[in-house]
Amino acid sequence: FFCENNQVGLSTDIMDVMASDEMGKVLPRAQGYGDALPTDRRLCVDGSDVVAVREAAAYCIGEARAGKGPSVVEALTFRHGSHNVGQNLPESTLSDDDREIRRKDPLFVLRGRLARLGGEESTLRAIDALTARAAAAVDAAETFARASPEPGLADLDAAVFSPPSFSPPRHAAAAAAAAAAA
Repeated sequence: FFCENNQVGLSTDIMDVMASDEMGKVLPRAQGYGDALPTDRRLCVDGSDVVAVREAAAYCIGEARAGKGPSVVEALTFRHGSHNVGQNLPESTLSDDDREIRRKDPLFVLRGRLARLGGEESTLRAIDALTARAAAAVDAAETFARASPEPGLADLDAAVFSPPSFSPPRHAAAAAAAAAAA
């Protein structure tokens, strides 16, 4: 099991709504699984640290492949914005806490770690180039979306409902009985 815990439920700090010996963490709830989920397979990691998440996942996968049963990883992280687009705040109104959370973005954390470990300059430049390409792709998608016409009402349910001619498959015996009755 993998739990990405951004520590907020819609607009409420998780510590205000969940009693736990380790406030803000979901992992203590795994105690309810008892011996089926022993403590060595209940891991809590920094969800902003790509390497820590990968190591935890690799450990759990290894345990599962060895037949030892399930594991749970709780990745503590932060949400970069609200759940509701209408609640998003412009950059100029972000608090210092919000700016600090943005600095903990996994890509920035990984780049910093590589730089501290003496990562090759070409690797760091490649990360910077990938980041720039991703930002450009997002900008292009936003430009395209804003320039595109609003979908019409006829398009509203196109991706929600199945076509009227669709009929779910029936069990063979039911289909034979229906055909015989006709």
